[in-house]
Formats: sequence, structure tokens, C-alpha cells
Amino acid sequence: MDVRKIVVVVEDVDAARTALKWALHNLLRFGDFITLLHVFSPAMNSSRSKNKIRLLRLKGYQLALSFKDICNNFFNVIKSCLVYILFN
Repeated sequence: MDVRKIVVVVEDVDAARTALKWALHNLLRFGDFITLLHVFSPAMNSSRSKNKIRLLRLKGYQLALSFKDICNNFFNVIKSCLVYILFN
């Protein structure tokens, strides 16, 4: 059986958590890799202060880690759960 790589988007909405849980229960097989992806775009408003941007990055990182906890609590079926935060 081939190892599959699955990507789930991380957002601070219930639908994203539901999508991750659905993928864990219905899509993943033993040994699959799952990647959690959160995209952070500080360029949306160039007037943001550096402290505000740092806080948004930290919030995104903490959000991604909370999704990783969902993966880690899923019966040890997952071989690896990676967290990526892209800065646009």
C-alpha cells in the first residue's frame, strides 16, 4: 500500500476543524502523512505595526498547533503530522 500525503487547511473556523476530523476518520490510512497548512498574509494591510504582525503570526502558529493536537489524539494512526505556516 502506498503512503499518501494529505494536506488540510488550518483556519480559525469550525468548518476547518470539522474538515480535519472528517479526513482523519474517513480518508487517512495507517502510515499516511498529513500536512496542516496555514497561510498568513501580512501584506493585506501595509499599515499594520510590526507588533500586530508578530501577534498575528503567533496566533496562526498556536492555531496550527491546536490542529496538530487533534491529529496527535487520533489513535496514533498518523505516521507524521507536519505544520507549515506560509507567509504571503
